Amino acid sequence: MKELLAFAFIAIQFTLHAQVFKPEDYGAKVNDGKDDSKAFQEMFNAIEKDSRRVTIVLNTGVYDLLSTVYYPKYNDRTTLIHGNNATLKARGQDYDVLVPGKSDANGLSSYRGRSVGDALEDNDHVTIRDVRFEGGRTQFRLVSTFLSVIEQCQFVGGYRGIDGIFALQTSIRDCWVNSFKGEGILLRSGEGDALTGEGKFFTNATGSNSQSNISTIQNCRIFANAPGKIGIRTYSSSNITIENTVIEGAPMKHAIHMDSRLSTTVVSSIIRNIHIEFNGNEADCESLIYIRGIASVELDNIYSQFGRVPQVHAKDCRRLFVTHWPYYPGGGFKTENSGMWWFDNNWNMAEDDYRGAEFWNNGEIPWYVCHRQNDAIFEVDHGFSNGLTTPTGNFGLKGDRISTNAASIMNTDMKDLSKAIDLKNYEIIQVIPYIMNDAEGKIVTHYIPILQPKKKATRPDRTRKQSQ
Repeated sequence: MKELLAFAFIAIQFTLHAQVFKPEDYGAKVNDGKDDSKAFQEMFNAIEKDSRRVTIVLNTGVYDLLSTVYYPKYNDRTTLIHGNNATLKARGQDYDVLVPGKSDANGLSSYRGRSVGDALEDNDHVTIRDVRFEGGRTQFRLVSTFLSVIEQCQFVGGYRGIDGIFALQTSIRDCWVNSFKGEGILLRSGEGDALTGEGKFFTNATGSNSQSNISTIQNCRIFANAPGKIGIRTYSSSNITIENTVIEGAPMKHAIHMDSRLSTTVVSSIIRNIHIEFNGNEADCESLIYIRGIASVELDNIYSQFGRVPQVHAKDCRRLFVTHWPYYPGGGFKTENSGMWWFDNNWNMAEDDYRGAEFWNNGEIPWYVCHRQNDAIFEVDHGFSNGLTTPTGNFGLKGDRISTNAASIMNTDMKDLSKAIDLKNYEIIQVIPYIMNDAEGKIVTHYIPILQPKKKATRPDRTRKQSQ
């Protein structure tokens, strides 16, 4: 008898802590055109509060949801949603589709308007796989999670596909976001959103207490069928990696928009192996990639087929590393109060690209390292001595281009150039300022001069004049 009671107790505990739920058990039915919202909500309401591991299994087909469905959270709970190619279809655009909720006197309600501490009490992790969302406002939302995974899902026709608020270490992979009305993917803090006008999500949210840090977006496809949208957006969140992703369709306002909100804890982000391909009016695109207030940004292997708009607009950033850029974009790069730019191993650029004023943003950008791979136009290395020195002593000039191995050493003062060499046979075609600290720690401005031979003046044809 004792053994049977012990077995029953274990079975009850297992039931509480490892549950499997299906909406069909609560009255839902795919492909019948009827509202399944109530069945879904009853299913989620039936989950025991202290369940540590919950599995939701959907059927292949379309579930019609005519109102928002709230899934419950519990601290350190893992919720697994297996879609089996199910579709959650919203019939309108004025309500969210599937978002987290919390029990209160009025039943289940959104976490919006609660405190950050309240959200932390239910810090869970969610995995959702193979679900298609159609319509609605925010189609799927994470709030106060860690190590959550969204994979092999499709988000079609909503205002916003994915919304991660205080979603630490979120992994979004192998997803397709299509025909969205506002922005495809958003990772953010619980602050108010100046761009959309939304208020604070948490009552006491700041840029450093509710961030979606250390998150990745990879192997995704973001497609807009109308101009003026934003493909991927993040704010007040650090160490975000966006990689191996295609962003295409109608010209977006920004393919990627990353704003630290000047938070001191947002230190770096990585954007790499991105294909951007828009078709339409260039006036609909402000810049392909907008970055604001991030200390260190790596932009690696970005391929753009919309090259006549600003490729990167950096504002209030500290260091930007642009590497393996496939070709020189005619739209150039734009900076506002940003620090050092490193350009390295960028190929297939025409000889005059590096010398054009638009490439240097008309002198605004203090470029640091620039050279082509294989057939290099020039290479600029930094140093502390005055004047120009090269291994060959000829200032690296070879014909009308600067040779691969030339090094232009920075000068503390433009007048120092005349002390180093006689410049009568050369002209400075570009002077690049670079601000740094000297040996005593004082801030001084150095310059990188780029030279080319002066063209020889042509002599008048005296013979022809005399014959006339």
